[in-house]
Amino acid sequence: MKGNTNSAARNGFRKHSLAFALAAGLTTVFGATVAQAATWDVTVTNLTHGNHFTPLLLTAHAHDAPIFEVGMPASLPIEHMAECGHLDPLLASAEVGAVDADTIANPAGGLLAPGTNTMTTLVTTETHLTVVAMVLPTNDAFLGLSQHIPSEAGTYTYYVNAYDAGTEQNDEVLMTSGACS
Repeated sequence: MKGNTNSAARNGFRKHSLAFALAAGLTTVFGATVAQAATWDVTVTNLTHGNHFTPLLLTAHAHDAPIFEVGMPASLPIEHMAECGHLDPLLASAEVGAVDADTIANPAGGLLAPGTNTMTTLVTTETHLTVVAMVLPTNDAFLGLSQHIPSEAGTYTYYVNAYDAGTEQNDEVLMTSGACS
């Protein structure tokens, strides 16, 4: 992909036209009502034809504590995840916090290759789900889902967009400084 150097694109996330090819399916089964802790069995499938996903982060959180917002500049933890695949800065943030029943880091045990999937379980009373991971090979693209958790029990499938974090030029040159150093 060729880079867009206009300042509007660099100041906030941009959804790529490639996003429709960069999709992950989430299937969710609820075991309880919203008033109680809900148990989610989550499957993430890499539906791309050549892109790997770095370790995934799945986290349930309150509606007023978004992990990323489309059109807004990337936070430092999102920059680290989008440029390097690092989850530690997100796990240290107030919005995400440590791995627990409603935050799962790296359920695939590494990269999620095209055509493969991983499954995990979340237990939460929170109202929103966020899933993020760096998309390879890119220098700052990430898959991102920020979704309200449905209150009805059932199976739900979501196709996830890919976003440009806007933190590097889109030249695909390996960075030796900045977030990945």
